[in-house]
Amino acid sequence: KKASLGLHVNSQVDLNKISSVVGTAAHAAVLREVADRSVTALRNNGGLQQPLEPATTVHLIIQKDDNQPNAVQLVKEMTAAFPGMQHLVLRPRLSAAYRDEVRKSALGARRVVVSLLVQRDRHGDPAPLRAEDVSLLNELIRAKKENLVAMSFGNPHLLRRIPEINALLVGYGEGGFYGNQPVYFNSWIRILKGELTPNGVLPIRLQ
Repeated sequence: KKASLGLHVNSQVDLNKISSVVGTAAHAAVLREVADRSVTALRNNGGLQQPLEPATTVHLIIQKDDNQPNAVQLVKEMTAAFPGMQHLVLRPRLSAAYRDEVRKSALGARRVVVSLLVQRDRHGDPAPLRAEDVSLLNELIRAKKENLVAMSFGNPHLLRRIPEINALLVGYGEGGFYGNQPVYFNSWIRILKGELTPNGVLPIRLQ
């Protein structure tokens, strides 16, 4: 393969040409198309068609680890798309008082949208949601019904922990150094605006 690319003849990269070859507008357009076409509705029993009013909506982010830069980027993009929306973040080692405030805010909102940045464990649990987060999610699911919709970034197995949810989407971007979760942020926003319908097909079977 290397020989077919001529790497044995010239293995040097012209640093001045990188920006004209990598990460171009054409590449970005392909990424957006792949994300838009692959977002999958794991569950859609209502909720995706509900109009979103930012002032009465809480955006709840549940992240697996403390330091997840993608969560910060997601809040920035959601804030730009939905001015006035409240954003709440759940991560490890939060106080009971803070969690109670999150619970009250979410229950008091007319609508809740949930972003799940909880990648699978490399060796072990494929759906490592914390017990307290599962408890809150299930309470919100029962209280909000069709007024709650969630997006899982890279992990369809989370459906097993919240099987009563009416609307759960999945994009296939993972976190980490090689992750591409942000590719799906724009798709998530467009779905919430009613501009995109998820038509992807899950490549695995969930039990």
